[in-house]
Amino acid sequence: MQEEKDKTSEAFKDHFVEKYGDKHEYLPLWMAVELMSFGTLHHLLRGIDHKIRQAIASEYGIDQVVLQSWFLSLNTLRNLCAHHSRIWNRTFGVKPRIPYKNDLWTKPVLITNDHIFGLASVLAYLGDQIENSKDWKGRFLALINRCNETIPLFNMGFPSGWENSGIWK
Repeated sequence: MQEEKDKTSEAFKDHFVEKYGDKHEYLPLWMAVELMSFGTLHHLLRGIDHKIRQAIASEYGIDQVVLQSWFLSLNTLRNLCAHHSRIWNRTFGVKPRIPYKNDLWTKPVLITNDHIFGLASVLAYLGDQIENSKDWKGRFLALINRCNETIPLFNMGFPSGWENSGIWK
């Protein structure tokens, strides 16, 4: 984490170091998380006590085991994208757990976890839970609508009637 702190030129970090650097060696957690890579954040989540992890997961209406699998899956997706790997018709080896007890994931369509549609559904769900992130789903849907005649959605794991899923409404 110290390396990430030293590399950044974020104004909030510079302000903290200038004002409090003589008293505090480490950034407050909320600042440190802002500077963490997604992989580092995933490792942090894995390392914290399961009760704390469950409290975080509960904020999103899921179990901590599901949250951990989502972080690992999204980190894998992020790395694939960063390296310009193909994701549109890929079967993912690292799969997010789907909370099948929640009807959003099963009715009227079963959302599976082995293609990009499952991961996009995870992102849409999380975006709906985070106040300032609701625009992601709209932009994703606009992209799908523009491309659905040239790119077969089925190859990305989109089931028939996917747009009727509670996650995508």
